[in-house]
Amino acid sequence: MKKIFIILFAALLSSLPSVSKSKVKKMSYSVDCIWKTDAYCAFTSLIKYKGKYYCSFREGESHVFDSQGKAEGRTRILQSKDGKRWRSVFLGSKSGIDLRDPKLSVMPDDMSATTVMMQRVLRSMSVLFQFSPNRTSSL
Repeated sequence: MKKIFIILFAALLSSLPSVSKSKVKKMSYSVDCIWKTDAYCAFTSLIKYKGKYYCSFREGESHVFDSQGKAEGRTRILQSKDGKRWRSVFLGSKSGIDLRDPKLSVMPDDMSATTVMMQRVLRSMSVLFQFSPNRTSSL
């Protein structure tokens, strides 16, 4: 049985079209830090809107609980014109609420941010709020 499987696998591999090295497009990527803080930052979202980049993420003392056992994460949104220099344009928080997994999206009328608000373990709700770079936004 093993011999049949190996033969079938070899036949399958030999039937695949070969790709010459000249047709392979090489891509390179770089990774840069865009926000340095002592806070724990995670759950990013990145979009380009009206010629500027926006990055949202959860910011907190740790992955979930702080040193007093509370889960009180904040939502931060950064903005950049060139993808190299970033500035904070929004920091949202609610006392006693853990704001998690903020995601950005472009809607027909403006840019929106969705965040999951967790009050207690296993109890959560999603909240959609309008974020506009030209107006003050709040949760």
